[in-house]
Amino acid sequence: GNSNDCTFNVVDQTAPVVTCPASQQVGVNASCAFTLVNYTLSATATDNCGSVTMVQSPAIGSVITSATPVTITAEDQYGNTSSCTFTLTPIDNVAPSISCIGNQTAFYNANCEFEVASYVGQIVSTDNCDLSVDVVQSPAAGSFVSGVTPITMTGTDDAGNTISCSFSVTPSDNQPPAITCPSTQDADFDANCEFALQDYTGLGVAVDNCSATTITQSPV
Repeated sequence: GNSNDCTFNVVDQTAPVVTCPASQQVGVNASCAFTLVNYTLSATATDNCGSVTMVQSPAIGSVITSATPVTITAEDQYGNTSSCTFTLTPIDNVAPSISCIGNQTAFYNANCEFEVASYVGQIVSTDNCDLSVDVVQSPAAGSFVSGVTPITMTGTDDAGNTISCSFSVTPSDNQPPAITCPSTQDADFDANCEFALQDYTGLGVAVDNCSATTITQSPV
């Protein structure tokens, strides 16, 4: 009946299985950056023997500005670990800001039109990610239009986000009409050595760039 014994440990050497969320694009903020959230909530992990703890790297709250791999590491209660990785790619989906000038005035030319000036240099536009914003004017500078005309300025950043603002240009006519008088006329005195002026307005010719003209005579 004599006996003896010995002891040994049985340990879990099987690593947990962890599955990451898919690689994805994330929108940046006004500073052209993205702050990491808790992606362990989107990952799944299973183990053969017990509970699993997941840790994220870079950590929650880290700020990224370019494509960044994020690693999720799962560890079971026996110290076995496994990892997976996905990529976060920040994209700019924030439209630029733009500030238009106030309404403008212009003068008609000889054809009762006005040439649209270039207002691009007077527009202020900024973006969260780009140093400069491409601003385009419509109607384009050099266009000839008549009447009150809305001018639309559109700013586009490098990511293709756009924003617009508008103002109006109101033209006015500051050109006098052109007039051609009749030639010098002859008239006969009456018995009082006077003569009555005729109506010579019908012999005058007047033209204007924008409107019909009225001819008056003095003395009447």
